[in-house]
Amino acid sequence: MESSDIPKLKISIVPFVKGADYSSIEYVYVKKESNLAPIQGEMDEREPSPIYAATHIFLDNAIELSKYPSLEYQKEYNDYNWDEQTYIQFLGHFVEAPIAEQGENHIVFFPKVSELFFFKESALQKIPFDEFQKTEPKLAKELIDALDPKITESWPLFVIMVCDPTPDWTNQYEALYKGLYQSPREKWKSYLVYNYQFPTEDELKKLKGIVVSGSKLSAYDKVEWFSDFGALLKSIINEQSTTKVYGACFGAQFIAHALGGKVSQMNLKGIPKCMNREKIALKESQIELLNQMSKELSLDKEFLAVECHTDHVEEPPAGAKVIGTSEMTPVEMYEIGKTVLCTQFHPEFNAYYMQKRLFPRLTKLYKPNWSNIDEIIDAHVKQLYTTRCDNAKFNSFLKKWLKS
Repeated sequence: MESSDIPKLKISIVPFVKGADYSSIEYVYVKKESNLAPIQGEMDEREPSPIYAATHIFLDNAIELSKYPSLEYQKEYNDYNWDEQTYIQFLGHFVEAPIAEQGENHIVFFPKVSELFFFKESALQKIPFDEFQKTEPKLAKELIDALDPKITESWPLFVIMVCDPTPDWTNQYEALYKGLYQSPREKWKSYLVYNYQFPTEDELKKLKGIVVSGSKLSAYDKVEWFSDFGALLKSIINEQSTTKVYGACFGAQFIAHALGGKVSQMNLKGIPKCMNREKIALKESQIELLNQMSKELSLDKEFLAVECHTDHVEEPPAGAKVIGTSEMTPVEMYEIGKTVLCTQFHPEFNAYYMQKRLFPRLTKLYKPNWSNIDEIIDAHVKQLYTTRCDNAKFNSFLKKWLKS
């Protein structure tokens, strides 16, 4: 049971076609017979982030689906197959799209498209950008600024360090983290660290915050890129006193390992993986925003979050303070000063994401050795949908903390 006090998010979409140079825009697509209004919809409360919601709305309202035969619609979810390659490509357009706000709880996406897209000609019309500027001057200005490097140079810079090399995770962590934490007039960049992609020296100097993703790997594996990535994180944590660093699951384990802590496989007590909702006892933090979140829960600081892991931090690194524990692992959350925060749980995963994307994978993976895996997964699905979840509150905190 996902709990959130946030009203339903309204989403507008303005697809645009770029001109010859970096800042020129030739056309935008708007709804036909609607006074040049953008494509619009509302975010389904099940969806894990606004980027998934925007992709869904875009495909439903703007794209001639018959022209994309591999784009699979899953009737049991009333949603598209998130693993299908065409869907992943569309998702990528929204990962890269600039955003703006149009009033409270209303986000606007500007996905860059091309003339090769098969748009619904019965529903949309293409208009020159200068015509759109006359009807929507504020939105047009936001898009122009987002494409001008002289302007974006001054925007706060955040990076997502993607650590999972599995091909079918393409654009997934980016769509989750960026969708949940990005605000207008910010630069968010993704680096595939397993391909030795790292921020430049100039970017490191400007860095406001880092999010280190999950991964199928273990922090104690002998992997070639681990050494360089660990050295980079250690340098940032020790030398850049204002850069916020957040790690989730593998990210939390890898940061601990890089700084001298101990990561090990858990005692899973008759299950193949910890993949449920876990009760976490929160302790006093040096981060006042986190203490405020704890007080708002008003539940003796008991916090419920989504887990999906087989390893955990057995011993935190020197200088770290454990601020969250659970029955499954004594180190659910730890902090280093006020700028490093790590969680074993996944705030970016909700019940729907677990059911639709992760559980089918885990069922297939564990079927050969776990004859009762279907029963285990069914029990986890039931638990996820019948217990409270505090991910929304944590994500609201985390978005503020990364920028504080």
